[in-house]
Amino acid sequence: MSFAIVLEKTAIELNESRDKLGEAHKKRWRFLEEARREKLNEVTLEPISGFEAGKYLVKTDSITSTVRREFETTSAGFYRDAAGLVRSMAPEIARLFERLAKENESFALELGTGQ
Repeated sequence: MSFAIVLEKTAIELNESRDKLGEAHKKRWRFLEEARREKLNEVTLEPISGFEAGKYLVKTDSITSTVRREFETTSAGFYRDAAGLVRSMAPEIARLFERLAKENESFALELGTGQ
């Protein structure tokens, strides 16, 4: 969950004052913060065994449409993988992550078409 919140904060920075994606990521960040407070207890906030955050990091030195699209695609992969890892202990969070993955894929498509 902590990594998801960091991803959304990074997405806000990448998309801030550029288009509707910045606002969408702000909503997602607030929703994740709320889910962490209300739906997870301290036990389920422990790091997940086998999870390697490094493979989901994208260099964001420059903010181009290509970097933004790669970030969205990589984030979708994170949310899909994380959903599979947390499904047995937090099915509600797994569903949330699956929804976020679909949104990331949609955002990546929008960036790919230049809309």
